[in-house]
Amino acid sequence: MATYEAFCKADNNEACYLGARASEIGALSCAGTWNSAEDLHATYERLCKDNYRDTCKRQKSACAVAMRDLVKPRSTCGGAGVGDGSFQPTLEYTAVLALCPKQSWTKEVQQIMSRATP
Repeated sequence: MATYEAFCKADNNEACYLGARASEIGALSCAGTWNSAEDLHATYERLCKDNYRDTCKRQKSACAVAMRDLVKPRSTCGGAGVGDGSFQPTLEYTAVLALCPKQSWTKEVQQIMSRATP
C-alpha cells in the first residue's frame, strides 16, 4: 500500500488511480490512503482536476460507494466503540453523511442510519 501512497504523492496519476480502484473494489481497503469512500472521493477529485481518465465520473459516484460500504463494508477498519456506551461513528457512517444528500439514501441506508444515529 505504501507504494501507491508514494505514487500519489509523486503525482504519478496512473499508479495512484490504480491504487484507488483496487481499494474501491476492496482489495486494499483499510490500507491507509483509502480507508473510506471520502478518501476515494478526495483522490478522484484531485485526479479529475488533472483530467485523468474516468475519475470525474468516479468522483460523482462516491456517494454510491459510501452507501454500498455502509450496507456491506469492504472490511473492518477497526472498532466502532470504546466500551462506555458512547456513540462512535464508523468511517462508513461519516462517509455517507459527508457525500450523500439525505434524499438520496436508499431504504436500507435509511434504516442503518436511523439505528446508528445517537
